[in-house]
Amino acid sequence: MNNIEFAKLSDKRLSHEARSLYLFYLRPMAERGLCLIDLPALSLAMETISSVCPFIPTENLITDLLNELNLLGFIEKKTQSDTWQGCSVVLPYFNADTTLLPQKPFAMSASWRPSSNFTQTCLMAGLHSADFTESELNSFISYWSGRHELRNQHAWERAFALRLLKHRSAYTASGKNTPTAAATAAKAVNTSAAVAQKASAKAEKI
Repeated sequence: MNNIEFAKLSDKRLSHEARSLYLFYLRPMAERGLCLIDLPALSLAMETISSVCPFIPTENLITDLLNELNLLGFIEKKTQSDTWQGCSVVLPYFNADTTLLPQKPFAMSASWRPSSNFTQTCLMAGLHSADFTESELNSFISYWSGRHELRNQHAWERAFALRLLKHRSAYTASGKNTPTAAATAAKAVNTSAAVAQKASAKAEKI
């Protein structure tokens, strides 16, 4: 997710349902190059059977949500159409940051790094922090470098964020510190040891 989308999604005029429709369905479709609206499919995809807040949208409600997203600039029809069904759309905010992120798919390389948008990507993936160790990054790069997988920058960042989330969850379940927490603790210990050694050397001189 780019910075423009992140800011626009905080608009108080945007309903939670419209936000979910954009984040979890329309935007992933755009990432795959799919821009055709299918009301029955979206209605089915948005349906939940939650005991707390069930949501069973009709095609008319999906149409209202699309109109809401259109009004706030999240989606636009490519051509004039009376209805949304079968309509091709573009996502202006999704396309707005193309100068910052390479949009053409590319293979993973040893020089790859997450961009400045990685923090938002991590938040949307469910991570509380975008911190990672060089070991985690190198492991991710090493895994994908040997495969003929092509993705754009955002897709690689999302894959990395999901990998971090999986590893964090595994560490939490086992009761161990995450790699970043362990690295921070080790750094603190080393710093304390260095300070103590320096103080000891100063005392000996006195």
